[in-house]
Amino acid sequence: MRIQSNTFKQGATFAYAGFILNLPDGNWQPSATLRTPDGTFIQDLAISLTPPSAALLLPPGLNTATFDSQLLNSPLWTQSTNTWIVILYASYIETALWPLGPNLYDIRLNLNGNVIISPTQTVNVIAAETLS
Repeated sequence: MRIQSNTFKQGATFAYAGFILNLPDGNWQPSATLRTPDGTFIQDLAISLTPPSAALLLPPGLNTATFDSQLLNSPLWTQSTNTWIVILYASYIETALWPLGPNLYDIRLNLNGNVIISPTQTVNVIAAETLS
């Protein structure tokens, strides 16, 4: 899985798109839970896992044209049936409650009891307004 850590402003819509390479075909069930570094639950993130042969399904409120150009023109994109698109999402209402500082999540993929877990990713949440 190729996912990078990022800095994010509290109270903004959180949307992240990435790729999962070399994932076999199947009806994978994705999940992702955001937690503090000490393991305290923050929320389950909305997650979409789409094989490249299917239409790109985006959560409500996301700009399809933006994701199409960023994803499909990326050098990571291949037409191989084993490269999948993953999208994580949380609304601005949800992220307004996220604690400041580093928060962690893993992407978990389950296919009939076969589980793949991504490396832990960091979302560094900063205050919504930058003070000068």
